[in-house]
Amino acid sequence: MLIILPLIALFVPSVIGYSDTSKTIYETLHTLSLPLYENLSDKLRDLLSSSKSNQTLFLPNITALNQSIASGMLNFSIPSTQTFFLLDGLYTLSTPQTVQTIQNYTLYIQPTGNNTAKLSSGITQAQLTGKLQCQNGLIYLIDNFLVPAQSPLDTISNLEETQRMEELLKSLNLSDIISGQNKTILAPNNQALANQSAMPFGTILHVIKYLVLDGIFMSDMLTENTIQTEYGPLMFSKNESLSVRNKYDRARLVKTDLLTTTGVIHVIDHVLAANESTLSVPASVSSIVASVTSSTSLSVTLPRFTLFYSLLLLFIVHS
Repeated sequence: MLIILPLIALFVPSVIGYSDTSKTIYETLHTLSLPLYENLSDKLRDLLSSSKSNQTLFLPNITALNQSIASGMLNFSIPSTQTFFLLDGLYTLSTPQTVQTIQNYTLYIQPTGNNTAKLSSGITQAQLTGKLQCQNGLIYLIDNFLVPAQSPLDTISNLEETQRMEELLKSLNLSDIISGQNKTILAPNNQALANQSAMPFGTILHVIKYLVLDGIFMSDMLTENTIQTEYGPLMFSKNESLSVRNKYDRARLVKTDLLTTTGVIHVIDHVLAANESTLSVPASVSSIVASVTSSTSLSVTLPRFTLFYSLLLLFIVHS
């Protein structure tokens, strides 16, 4: 590891300024001498060397490679690491689009200005920093090492901001609510759930269902948009930041475009009430249900009889 880092650093000037349309992608990578692409399989070498088809490669720049090696994110022994960034065909970055790598991983490309774009994959995102034109395709330089998307629950588990959400889903066995294809999840962050620690089980169930939307909505699709739900509309707007509101409350989208294998997650800073009954919790009910979002641990599984009587009391109070 100590040998690889200096080797990469030697090629900083070459990567930034290099472009030669007489060379294939493979020849360009060979010229740059990047460790990630020094030992390619025969199949991948033939693909990157072929002039019969075009390829698009998203190449982490020097800083991104160094950081990924230091963090252990980059593993040279995994062949799929080399192909995760490779697309079959020639792609420009002028329009928002969802693309598939040759390993069938999903990337989302969002233009952010003239010749600039943001790429999203899993919980990672990267900015375009340069472009190399090759004989058989394009190499885009990006400033971060992207990782593949995971399931919604795994994604929530891997985010520091949604640890309370993770424990809530697991302890109450509610993970099925966020599963299913083509879903957009508005996941409350830790502070948002800490402010709602007295919610009974029925209310929690109601709120989580409310925050799982049918369809995949990236952040650039939500500006000045209204999404209809069975509990009423959610209205999105952007001033200084992207926010969502209903007739009762408002929340900011503090982290966006976190791709999952079935859709996307946006982290919000406030729990939105699905209806008036979830705005306030009767003391007689909230005192029965222990908070699963306590400051010390969320790994409490509530007994069946506790949940039953909690829901029964909730029915009595509101009837």
